[in-house]
Amino acid sequence: MENMKALWMRLCLAMRHRVQHERDALPWVFLALCCVLLPNLALAFWPNWDKDGLWDFFHLLCLALLPCFVGLSVRKLLWFLWPLVCVGPAVLACRVVTGELPSEWLFLVIAETNPREASAFAPQIVATVLADVMLASAYGWIVWRKIPVGFRPGPLCAGLVVVCVLLYPLTEMFDYGAREEGRMEMGRLTAGYPGGTIKAFLTAAGLRRQMSERGEQCDNVVVKSTEPPLPAGQREIHMLVLGESTRASSLQLNGYERETTPLLAKMPGLLNFKDVIAPAPATVLSVPILLTPTNAATVRNAGLLPSILNVFKAAGYRVYWLSTQPKHGLWDTSNSILALDANRTYFLSAKLPRHDTTDYQTALDSDMIPVVREILARGEPKVLFVLHTMGSHLVYADRYPPEFNRFPADLNVCKHARDHTLPADVVNLNMRNSYDNTIVFIDWVLSQLIEVLTKEHSVTSLYYVSDHGENGAESAVLPWGHGNLTTAVLHVPMILWLSPEYQAARPRQFQALRSHVNLPLSSDNTFHTYLDIAGLTCPLTQLDHSIASPSFHQGPRIVTHLHDGLADYDKEILPMEGKRGGWRPLKNRKPQLIVPPDTK
Repeated sequence: MENMKALWMRLCLAMRHRVQHERDALPWVFLALCCVLLPNLALAFWPNWDKDGLWDFFHLLCLALLPCFVGLSVRKLLWFLWPLVCVGPAVLACRVVTGELPSEWLFLVIAETNPREASAFAPQIVATVLADVMLASAYGWIVWRKIPVGFRPGPLCAGLVVVCVLLYPLTEMFDYGAREEGRMEMGRLTAGYPGGTIKAFLTAAGLRRQMSERGEQCDNVVVKSTEPPLPAGQREIHMLVLGESTRASSLQLNGYERETTPLLAKMPGLLNFKDVIAPAPATVLSVPILLTPTNAATVRNAGLLPSILNVFKAAGYRVYWLSTQPKHGLWDTSNSILALDANRTYFLSAKLPRHDTTDYQTALDSDMIPVVREILARGEPKVLFVLHTMGSHLVYADRYPPEFNRFPADLNVCKHARDHTLPADVVNLNMRNSYDNTIVFIDWVLSQLIEVLTKEHSVTSLYYVSDHGENGAESAVLPWGHGNLTTAVLHVPMILWLSPEYQAARPRQFQALRSHVNLPLSSDNTFHTYLDIAGLTCPLTQLDHSIASPSFHQGPRIVTHLHDGLADYDKEILPMEGKRGGWRPLKNRKPQLIVPPDTK
């Protein structure tokens, strides 16, 4: 009996010592794991208090400790998690700047952003790097100095893990059922950090690989003509101009109070579609939708489907891709990969420096005009041009030459607009002026292209549509930028010019286009519309999706955002933006919901 009592006393003493040892180390372990899961912890309190978010944070924290119950020491585990600490500030900065956690589309946007464009966010990048260094250093000090070598969780930690890892899901299981709980558990692991970030990165890599492996599979499309052949010697020329970051509300044609499109306003026979939305808020999503028979819900399949370029090429057209957007060499953008569908590509921004100055980091959109003239001079009977412009993309002052500074904009103010060192009213005025100057320049470029095409006296069309728009100063997130679902970003200009020869040769398309000018439209109809304009059809063509067809029917205008969610523009985006008096970020932990109900 004495031996049993002595043994019990020794066990109690050892347990008391272990509990005390654990009490001393456990707060530091908790603090270290808070550094690892910092984005989840921050979003549980910002921008609004979120009880479920805090529970999810504790759940993930306890899941992270599970390896320590099968032999791994806490210290080794924390050293293994150090890379996540280094990435966390960047993930949190992404949420602060864009209103979203990183998604696969955001990774693709980052991969396709050149240093000049990234420099507009230099203050945020510097702040993120400094925060990263400070957090990683503090984390290293905690692990090195405060976590004992060989320390493993004791009874206190075990109890916490049981509560957060088992009881929390079991409670939800009783409320929602086992299947729904399984779905919710998977959502916790893949929607937050780091699971969601890792999943998004791997998905982005897969999408890039899909695009790069398009190869010849898209060149075998079967194409038929729906129109009788043109008279001998009559040429057919089509030009698809892809705008960049140009919002419809800044065009004089659409009622803007400034004279930003005086040349187009006087252009005879111009069809201006005033109520058109982009299906996505970023180039990496919207251009594949414009060029292929995909939409907001099916854009992931763009790399597997033929583009407008493939179809025209199969129909005997000589297809040219002209771009002032940078081509990144080994790390080609998804759009430059689509350019490979053409017979010949011209990436003009490689011709730098230009005009004896280093102010312009990319070619001007006007640099495409002499190339168009040179190609037309070859006399090829059937030609398709796809012109990918820089349009109104940041940095605005880089998009037009000095003589187009019609609305005075101080370039130094514009370049430091995000530094928060200048008065907001000064910055906003100069940014607005600079942005409007890009529209004035677009007006001139399009007018020049129409003039060039008019002189050909051919069956000719010019179709201009912007990939997405741009926020103004009023946006609470991403002012003077894009990527979120606002009317400024989604409402885009779409303009169509048809030569007199075209109007005479294709009266059906011309009359249908005129009759649909005032309809609410989505630019995801571009593939079907442009094939119909050219009198072409393929197995993927749908006439009820063609604005040039009398049987056209516009369904719900569905948009996607960078977090891989869908929304109905007319039923969700417009009403909610109007209700809130403008877009502002709302807590959105469930990726399937784009615009959650306002809680105020």
